[in-house]
Amino acid sequence: FYMSVPDELCEAARIDGMSEYRIWAQIMLPLSKPALSTLTIFTFVNTWNDFLGPLLYLTRMELKTIQIGLRMFISQYSSEYGLIMAASVVALIPVVIVFLVLQKFFVQGVATAGLKG
Repeated sequence: FYMSVPDELCEAARIDGMSEYRIWAQIMLPLSKPALSTLTIFTFVNTWNDFLGPLLYLTRMELKTIQIGLRMFISQYSSEYGLIMAASVVALIPVVIVFLVLQKFFVQGVATAGLKG
């Protein structure tokens, strides 16, 4: 994303006397909020829904994640579908909250992705 930002913005800021950190903080960072929010949403969802990693390295029952807990409602001969659906809704709530918080930046990035100049 940073490579797509025009160099003229940074050059104009240098001419105005801004330091490199100030250029990043006041020009580059606000322009990159849509890209960073998209990255945050995708990384959070991927980490939150990870099943195999916690299954391999967590040994104590108190440390198990929600996704592993969902798997515990499925036995060899039956499944508790009501409990699975209820726990799925509970597991979905943090993902929806993160998306709703970052939705403004996400939509802004999608809307400005096709604009040139």
